[in-house]
Amino acid sequence: MMRFKKRKKATRFRGTHTHGRGGKKKARGSGHRGGVGMAGTGKRGDQRKTYVLNLYGNDYFGKSPVLRGRVPIRYEAINIQQIIESLPSLIRAGKAKEVKDKVEINLKGYKVLGDVTSKIDKKWVINASAVSKSALEKIKEAGGEVIVDVKKKKKVEVKKTDKVKEKKEAKAEVKKVTAREEKVEEKKDIVDKVKKVAAKEEKVEVKKVAVKEEKVEEKKVAVKADKKEN
Repeated sequence: MMRFKKRKKATRFRGTHTHGRGGKKKARGSGHRGGVGMAGTGKRGDQRKTYVLNLYGNDYFGKSPVLRGRVPIRYEAINIQQIIESLPSLIRAGKAKEVKDKVEINLKGYKVLGDVTSKIDKKWVINASAVSKSALEKIKEAGGEVIVDVKKKKKVEVKKTDKVKEKKEAKAEVKKVTAREEKVEEKKDIVDKVKKVAAKEEKVEVKKVAVKEEKVEEKKVAVKADKKEN
């Protein structure tokens, strides 16, 4: 059984106006392609959305918090009434302890709010991440206090003297570099002058040699002429 080589699609369409595209103008250049790469995967483009979701999942669409600037810190809220009601359980969990006439409560990661219906019986010393004005006033009225953990960014302070030193050092380095470049240029000029002088001396010596050779030839010619006369 003989095997025949299958012709390529491009050769099979030779002689047709449309090459199987339905119209001559559709497939000219990149007119009917619909984009390259990730084109058509935008917010309003649904034609390739399933393709993008299979590749990247739901992380491709939406807004990035990194590009939108600083993300605000959010704490869990707890009010004074909740602290009063849950104080025994906080003591059992080790987040609160009674020290003499005070109660030390560790509420890091929480913001203390001022909603309360009953009175505060004891003096509280609360370690919290944030506190509202009303809550702070009510706790202070009962003789307590709130210690807020504030994370301050360390500023790198550069002294003026250091900046002045850096500028002076930079200027000195620039001067050194310029002095080196000037010396190199001077050396080049001296070498060029020496080469020019040597070339001139060579030309003079060549001329002298040529003159001597001419004189010797003239003498030889004169001697030959004298011999012929004799």
